[in-house]
Formats: sequence, C-alpha cells, structure tokens
Amino acid sequence: MTPDRMELAPGALGFAAATMAAALFALCAIAAAVAPETATTALHRLFDMDHASLVRPFSAGVFVQGLLCVSVGSGLTFAAIGVLYNRFLGRSKTRLGNAGDEAESV
Repeated sequence: MTPDRMELAPGALGFAAATMAAALFALCAIAAAVAPETATTALHRLFDMDHASLVRPFSAGVFVQGLLCVSVGSGLTFAAIGVLYNRFLGRSKTRLGNAGDEAESV
C-alpha cells in the first residue's frame, strides 16, 4: 500500500459489518419479543406496509436462523465490496499513475 492510496482489508470490513448486523438484529428481536405491537407499528411506519401478516412465532430457533442469515449475508456482502473497492482502486491508480508519469517526464 502506498501512502496516497488507502486499501480496505476485506476480511476486517466483512467481520465489522457482520458484527454490527448481528447486534442490530439482536436489538430488533428483543424489541419484537418485548413489545410486538409496537415493533409491528414501527415497521409499518418505516416501510409503509402492513407487517401483521408477516409475523412469525418467536422462538430460539427462529432467532438463531435470522441472526446467522443476517450476519453471514452482511459479512460476505461487505467483504465483496472491500475486494471490489481494492480492485477498482488499483485500476484507477494505475491509469492515473501512467498519466502522471508521462506528465512528469515532459
């Protein structure tokens, strides 16, 4: 990594995203378990649709399944974003570097 080029560590970015997604999922699940009516109303206002028909019975299995899906999905998505970011950064830096080298040699 050169001083003027900031690369991302895809694994660290993915792990951070997975951790935050898991924490937010757990907070939402706790809110839905403690106050299901309020949580459903909040979702209705946030997404402007009726979520009453989407409510599933709350159990430990449903919680673990949702937690795993959300955290793994977020982690993989953000790790892929990190890889693509580094790839695109490398390509644009190479193009800019070649143009800069030609300008400096003149």
